[in-house]
Amino acid sequence: MEVKDTKKWLCEFSVKKLVEEDLTEEKVVDGQLAKVTTKVKRVKPIKCSLLKPSGRMLDKGETFYAKMFADYIRAGLLSVAQVSKRYINDGGPFSDEERKRLEGLIAMKDNLAMDYWNVERGEEKPENPEERKKEIIESLMKVQKDIESIKNPYAENYKETAEYKAREKTINWWTVTLLHAEGPDGILKPMFTAKEDEEKTDQLHAFYEDRTAFDTEVYRKGIYLVSAWHSGVKVNDAEQLKSAEESYQLEFSDYSPEEDLKKDLEKASKAAKEAEPAKVEPTAVT
Repeated sequence: MEVKDTKKWLCEFSVKKLVEEDLTEEKVVDGQLAKVTTKVKRVKPIKCSLLKPSGRMLDKGETFYAKMFADYIRAGLLSVAQVSKRYINDGGPFSDEERKRLEGLIAMKDNLAMDYWNVERGEEKPENPEERKKEIIESLMKVQKDIESIKNPYAENYKETAEYKAREKTINWWTVTLLHAEGPDGILKPMFTAKEDEEKTDQLHAFYEDRTAFDTEVYRKGIYLVSAWHSGVKVNDAEQLKSAEESYQLEFSDYSPEEDLKKDLEKASKAAKEAEPAKVEPTAVT
C-alpha cells in the first residue's frame, strides 16, 4: 500500500544510507567526446515516516496489548500491581535519601520541560532559541540518566511484569504497522507488508535475520519514536516527536555511513596503488 497524502503522517524523519549510483560524464576518449558512466558511492538521506494511525488502528493496538497482557498473566508473570504490593509490604523500594533525591530530579525534569516549551511557544525569547533548546534537551538527558540510575536497580523487577512484556510487544507491533521508508522510486512505502498479527511477527523475525546496517538504524529510530508517541498519551504532535528524534541522535545513535564511505574510499585507493605497475629505474649500459 502506498501512502501519498502528507496529512496521513504522524512524523517524518530521515536516515542516511550509503548508496552506489551511476555517474555519467562527458570525456574525451580516443580523440572523441563520449559519455562515460562509472559507479560512485555517496551518502544519501532516505526519507522515512510513521503513518498516523486511524481510530480503527488504535482500537487494534489496544486489543493487541490486552491479548498480550492476558497471555503473560496466564503464563504466570506478575502484574505491576502485584510487584508494587510486595514492595509496599517490604517498606518500599527506595531509602529516604533516594526518595528525596528522586523527587528533586523529577521536579527538575518538569521545570526543564516547561522551559523547553516556553522557548518553543515564544514565551521565553533567548538570543539563540535553537541553541537554548539544545542545551535544555542535553540537561533533560542528564537528569533522566540520574533518575534511571536510582530506579534501575529496582526497575529490573518490573521488566518481568506482564505489563512491561506486553508493552514491548505492542511497541514492536506499532512499529511494524506504522513504519515507512522511501523506495528507489522516491515513494514512501511500508517497511513491513504483513497484515495479520502472526504474519507481522514472522516478518519481523525474518527482518532480524537479514537486515543491513541501514535497515537496523531505520527500525531503531522508528521504534524509539513509536515508544515516545505511545508513552506520550498518543499525541499527534510532530514537534514533540522531532524533539524525541533529536534525543535519539544525541544519546543512542552510533550509526555512521560516512565512516563506512571513508573506509571504502581508503580501501579503493590502496587497491589502486597496489595495482599500479612498479616503476623500473633505468640502468647504465656499458
